[in-house]
Amino acid sequence: MILNPANNASFSSSQVASGGNLGSFRQVDHTLYTDWIGVSHLNSSFTYNPAFQGEITSIDVAYDLKEFAPLRGYQVVYGLLLFQGGTYYTAILDNLGQSGWTTFSHPGLTADSFWNRFDIQPLPGPGPEQPDFSSTGGAIEFGFLSGNTPVGFSPFSTSSGIDNLSITIHQIPEPGATILGGLALITMAIFRRQRLLVLQPH
Repeated sequence: MILNPANNASFSSSQVASGGNLGSFRQVDHTLYTDWIGVSHLNSSFTYNPAFQGEITSIDVAYDLKEFAPLRGYQVVYGLLLFQGGTYYTAILDNLGQSGWTTFSHPGLTADSFWNRFDIQPLPGPGPEQPDFSSTGGAIEFGFLSGNTPVGFSPFSTSSGIDNLSITIHQIPEPGATILGGLALITMAIFRRQRLLVLQPH
């Protein structure tokens, strides 16, 4: 939990074997009283280092979301989450109010698309305000953010799910860089390439 100003929220997150789109999915439950909650779901296996693997030109993200326990019309928020240099960054956030699996996609995210805050609330870390996608930037760990904002009554709970999270990194590879787990190039005549991370949180 990376955002809990009132120190009175809680969450749980678990892998569910069936009921996803299709197969297993990640279920996230929030309980909130008077303030905000923001939860970081990172996977250290999904790390990209621009200094060794090349400058990032843009990122495409897509995922399927579903709300199991709608909160009197209030919605759970999800979004791509980055962790770089001890700081958390989010981009476009999707307000989830769908009772069936719904796909959200956001292509062409650049460093300017990300900020170290959730709505008006700052996220932990020393900054800067935006991540560094250049070839001098530090390693970036990928995942997603789930959250709720204050609604004026308490306590309340939400239950939702995420499935088929995929992240595509468009890059300018460094000379001699090795793209671990990436898409291999056959010819050096192609100067831009991309890496696809398919995240199934577990």
